[in-house]
Amino acid sequence: MSCKLSKITIACTDILKMTEFYSKVFNIRFAEHEFPGFKMYSSKITDINFLFCPNEIAGVIAEQNRHQFDYVTDNIQEVIDNTLSSGGSMHGELQKSDNGSSVTVLDPDGNTINFIQMS
Repeated sequence: MSCKLSKITIACTDILKMTEFYSKVFNIRFAEHEFPGFKMYSSKITDINFLFCPNEIAGVIAEQNRHQFDYVTDNIQEVIDNTLSSGGSMHGELQKSDNGSSVTVLDPDGNTINFIQMS
């Protein structure tokens, strides 16, 4: 048996802030999908499909994320700058080692995202 991840759905508290944040940090555009009473937004980050839906329709009761995604980047400072200028925040300091740098940021809903830049 083989499995392949096809999509990640994120239930958002503030979906507009979330789409703005992810658009800027990952340099992507979202497609808007209108339904009676709500909107969802979809895009791709690398080869992974992402869907943002309102938390109210997802029925999720969680105060913090249950998953953390790690992304490899070629410019960690640009990620930090884009995070801070688009409603996100730092979760700790930039960590540096002989192998590279890493930083964990928070999106507008408080989900952690880890970025790694290899040396």
